[in-house]
Amino acid sequence: MRLAMITAGGAGMFCGSCLHDSTWAKSMLARGHEATLIPCYTPLTLDDEPPTTSRIFIGGINLYLEQKYPLISRLPGWTRKWLDYPQILSLASRFSVSNEAKELGDLALSMLRGAHGPHTKSFEELASFIVNEYRPDAVFFSNALMSGPLVNLRSRFRGPIFCMLQGDDIFLDGLLPEYREQAIEQITANASLFDGYITQSDYYARHMSSMLNLDLQKFARLPLAVDTSRLMEDVQLDSTLPSRSQRPVIGYFARICPEKGLHQLIEAGLILAKRGLDFEIRAAGYLPPSQRDYLQAVQHRAHPLKDRFRYEGSPPSIHGKNAFLRAIDLFSVPTTYREPKGIFLLEAWAHRLPVVQPAHGAFPEIVPADDYSQAGGLLFAPDNPVDLADQLEQLLRSPELRTQMGAAGFAKLHHHHDLTALGQATEELLSGWLLKHQSGQTSAT
Repeated sequence: MRLAMITAGGAGMFCGSCLHDSTWAKSMLARGHEATLIPCYTPLTLDDEPPTTSRIFIGGINLYLEQKYPLISRLPGWTRKWLDYPQILSLASRFSVSNEAKELGDLALSMLRGAHGPHTKSFEELASFIVNEYRPDAVFFSNALMSGPLVNLRSRFRGPIFCMLQGDDIFLDGLLPEYREQAIEQITANASLFDGYITQSDYYARHMSSMLNLDLQKFARLPLAVDTSRLMEDVQLDSTLPSRSQRPVIGYFARICPEKGLHQLIEAGLILAKRGLDFEIRAAGYLPPSQRDYLQAVQHRAHPLKDRFRYEGSPPSIHGKNAFLRAIDLFSVPTTYREPKGIFLLEAWAHRLPVVQPAHGAFPEIVPADDYSQAGGLLFAPDNPVDLADQLEQLLRSPELRTQMGAAGFAKLHHHHDLTALGQATEELLSGWLLKHQSGQTSAT
């Protein structure tokens, strides 16, 4: 079976959705299928090199120019392709882009309007490549915000088209109210052309079904997964593992922004320090230019911790990420928003780290509170630094509990969140659709 996975580039940062799409493609390759990532907007920044098209479609530069100057779409094809070169797009992505809500709203709406917006030519180029050159058996969109080309594609492609929902609500909720409502209405209209929707948690299926007014019966769940072989290979290659600090280290690895909750971890750290515990907090992850003031505020707030807190930047590769995770003792990304997946928990479990997460979003499904011995971590009341400190304290005071929970997470990762689990579930999804589709055709005749 040949699968096309349309995914959005991360503009130079390690993006959880991009990484999962890469893992998804590898899970199908491992089962004998052909799966290719088709990047849009900007090049993909990944831990490895999965099969991808050499060309970036709906390139960010062309997208911006089409939005600002509609006549740009009349440029000759070679000019448009030059602007979509990965090197050109990578260079452009280094510069700070506007995050003005109005501009984001205008662009989001114009993209979602598909054939009725200014990006018809870009969308048609993508649809033509898929139908005439790649010729897949099934197509997957990485999120509903990319559904603009769906009309172009649906009119010419007869196979199943699915949409993965993985954080669309966060972007929509960041728009000004008038843009948010229009965007939701347009996504709902576009979504009628999908054969099904995919989430990685039951929570997110219910949430997006309600938000976008979609039939919950058309939702399927696929397991969250990481490529455990790549993580283990990195550990085996490095015989000189970094020595852990003499005091236990709490680690945070995620994008630096308010919604990921680094400030809450610092508040919990200040509480723990007052209780007399000896520990460190180390943070790493991509720092968007727009969040530099936020990081400075966090560092200022953490000043009483002195050398017990530091931000270590953003590792350029999976090796740097793994080195960071090997040097910590427990892991927490105390998000303020309701996380739809939480791939960073799986990466922590690959290093046998216990996790401490808020009891909202997908986290209670990944770290169930009713299965303490096998949970792989602890939950705390959302937006409650005192309770976060309480749960962290349990693990800081008990190396035995850290070991037990880290081992439970490691076992759960290899049983439920690896390439095999994801590949099998995807095959079942496609087989179920084909069976239903064939049954419908038989009934019609």
